[in-house]
Amino acid sequence: MNMTELREKRSQIVAKARKALSEIQSNTDEKRASELEKRHDALMSEFDDIDAQIRRHERTGMAERVEGSYRSGFLDRDEDERRARLRPNAGDGEAYGIDNGFSDVEAADADTVPALRSGQSFGKYLREKRGFDYDEEKDLRGLTTGGYLRSMFLGAKTDVERRALAEGSDSAGGYTVPEALSAQWIDRMRAASSVFRAGALTVPLESNVNHIAKVATDPVPTWRLENSTVSETEPTFTRVTFTPKSLAVMITVSRELLQDSLNIGLILPDILASAMAQEIDRVSLFGSGTGAEPRGVANFAGLTSNAFAGGPLTSYAPLIKARTALRTVNSDVTAYIMSPRDDGQLAELVDTTGQPINMPPAIARTPMLVTSKVPTNLGVGEDESIILAGEWSRLMIGIRSELQIEVLREAFATKHQYAFVAHLRADIAAEHEAAFTKLSGLTLPA
Repeated sequence: MNMTELREKRSQIVAKARKALSEIQSNTDEKRASELEKRHDALMSEFDDIDAQIRRHERTGMAERVEGSYRSGFLDRDEDERRARLRPNAGDGEAYGIDNGFSDVEAADADTVPALRSGQSFGKYLREKRGFDYDEEKDLRGLTTGGYLRSMFLGAKTDVERRALAEGSDSAGGYTVPEALSAQWIDRMRAASSVFRAGALTVPLESNVNHIAKVATDPVPTWRLENSTVSETEPTFTRVTFTPKSLAVMITVSRELLQDSLNIGLILPDILASAMAQEIDRVSLFGSGTGAEPRGVANFAGLTSNAFAGGPLTSYAPLIKARTALRTVNSDVTAYIMSPRDDGQLAELVDTTGQPINMPPAIARTPMLVTSKVPTNLGVGEDESIILAGEWSRLMIGIRSELQIEVLREAFATKHQYAFVAHLRADIAAEHEAAFTKLSGLTLPA
């Protein structure tokens, strides 16, 4: 099939898969629902095959067009190579995608750590980084994260599950989730996290120790006379080390539920991703930096101070003060992160006539993100909270791609339950701590 036919076929498969999924959710007949689930899995396998063909055609076609342009003289190969050497790489704080003409992996040289923006796929990065061959990926076609988790307890139902279990098992009775599934799960976790939605970058960690450059002080240019000495300033950069720390979660499930539930394979990954995302949010914002816990934004030593002295949110002025403080140090606010309580206070602001107060234009388009991980029991009276503001693309969350699952069959046997412990390794660092500020001592109105 040509590209047009492949794309049309892909659209048809998506429509059929959505219809099957909708019928599964609304069908009470277990036999019919089971048939629909198998049909949905088959459609998704077919989708993967068609999608792989499309991507292969796109890459082949692009290579042929570029090579033809070189031969015809429309492009200068030497000039293109010179420009490629001058391109900024992903380690400069931005990860460039395929739409920019080159991939994240191509953009980063061997000594830099690529960084993924919130809209960029961890799975796509790994495919490019590892150089996966599409024929090799077919070995895992039809394998879902939920199906893989369920097969750890109940045994494999398909050949692909048997292969995955055999390749991922270890001597301690645990499993290493296949990298492709692990990447999908990490993307699901990122989508559920407030700090990633705010713009925090994901740094894929390839080893136990990884280094990034951190801005220590802003350089101060000075005017000079001819032949005079250039004024010295403090070192601009220091080094930050990513040391991945272990984050784990345990979930127990009854054996009957695993055996009988039709959608347990769909909700298990969501529960895991949501739990991990909430903890990533908490530690990214308020991590102590002691013991096994990374240091979060609220505890950064180099935070920018602002003019807010605490108290209730009776206007939007505190948010403006935070923005002004950050702009004063050549940064800005890309998002505010706050508790549901403080978000509610802002939403309830009214003028003297009882009409809602419109948000000032200066911050009207700035995202106001809410997470329950922002505490509201701080201070002497245990009624204070915090709002964090900053340029969130300066926050980097390093994640190892390996997701480990340990199966616990005996610990909860008396309750006829299975349990598994999922853990990944991550760390947190800021490219520039002064790009963040916090509004402390927020209280409820008297």
